[in-house]
Amino acid sequence: MNDIELQGTIFGFEEIGNYLLTNPFGPSSHFRVLSSRDGSVSFIVVNPFAILSEYEVEVDNEMIRQLSIDEREKVNIALLCIVRKEEKDLYVNLRCPIVINTERCIFKQIILDKEEYGMSVPFAQRRP
Repeated sequence: MNDIELQGTIFGFEEIGNYLLTNPFGPSSHFRVLSSRDGSVSFIVVNPFAILSEYEVEVDNEMIRQLSIDEREKVNIALLCIVRKEEKDLYVNLRCPIVINTERCIFKQIILDKEEYGMSVPFAQRRP
């Protein structure tokens, strides 16, 4: 995946709307970096299906409208979740995925109703 300029907002950072999604970890990595274009904030993000293969997100009519999805077009939608590092462990926020319309380069972070998806799910431990 090449670098992609994206428009959208992240919860808690609503004042920032322009981002760049990069792939500094190599083509086989499930991790990417989502950075604000002004360089003030960056997030490590991951493909949630690499963490939980049965991960599921329903895209409702409001999300379709917000992401400018035209049902007549073939649209690619990507999902990413924010990763947080704490000491030697990695955690992922499965409750609030980032839904990306890759054709229009816009995204929306949403909150899922599914109680089983936590906001701080441990998934990796750094080796000493």
